[in-house]
Amino acid sequence: MVKRAGKIKNERKKTRPKTRTKKTDDSITAFPAPLQTPGQAESRKAYERFTAKSAVCPWWDDYMRLRDEGYTWRVAVYIAWASSPARDRWPATQQELAEQFLGLRSDRTIRKWRGLNPKIDERVITAQAEPLLRHRRDVFEALVEMAALRDPGAHGDRKLFLQMTGDYRPREAIELSGRDGEPIETMELGYLAQLSEEEIDQLIVNLEEIQGAVGRGTAGKAPATSPAGGGARPADVDGAAPKKAATRRAA
Repeated sequence: MVKRAGKIKNERKKTRPKTRTKKTDDSITAFPAPLQTPGQAESRKAYERFTAKSAVCPWWDDYMRLRDEGYTWRVAVYIAWASSPARDRWPATQQELAEQFLGLRSDRTIRKWRGLNPKIDERVITAQAEPLLRHRRDVFEALVEMAALRDPGAHGDRKLFLQMTGDYRPREAIELSGRDGEPIETMELGYLAQLSEEEIDQLIVNLEEIQGAVGRGTAGKAPATSPAGGGARPADVDGAAPKKAATRRAA
C-alpha cells in the first residue's frame, strides 16, 4: 500500500505543468538613477558582466524573484548572495561580491545600504527560509496521501495529521485552566495578611481539594467561590491588578 502512494505521487508529478523562473532580467528597472548620475555608468557595465554569468550563478533564480519584488539589481544581488548557503558560497566574501560582481571599490557601500535600510537584512532572513516554505505544500500533500492509506505502516502519519487538525490530543497533554476555560486566577501575597486564621484554614482545605481534582484529571472543575465562601479561585535596501478579594464570613 505504501508503494501505491508513491506511484500516485509520481503520476501527479507527471501531469503537473512545470513552472520556470524567467531567465532574463529587465534592464529598464534595474537601476535606481539615470545614466548621468555619478557611479551609474560603472553600475551598468557591472550589470552587463553579472547577467552574462546567469547560466552559472547558483542563486540566479533567487535574484530574479527579488527583482520581481522591485529591488534594484545591486541590492537584489546582495540579498540573493547573502541568503545563499554559507558553505561554498559564490563568491566567498562580501568584498569579492562588491568588487567582482557589483562594480564597487569595496563592500563599504553594501554596509551603508544595510545601515540605511534595515529591511535589507530582514529580507535576507526571510529569503533563507523560502526554500523550506516552497516545499511546504508538497510535504502536506505527501502527509495526506500517506495518512489516508489503510495500512498499519501509516499510523504515524495519521496520528500527526489528526494532531495538526486538532482532532486528536495525546493523553499526556493536560491543560490547566480556570473556570469555563478562562485563565487561572491568582492572588497577591498581601491579600493573605488580611485573612483571619479561620479563612486561611478554609483556603488550605480548598487548595487541597483542587490539587486532588487535578490529580484525578478534573482540573478546572473545582468550585470557583471565594476562600471564605467554601471554594478557591486558583491561579509575542532596503504589574497585574489585584484579583477579587474574598468576602469575609459573617461572625
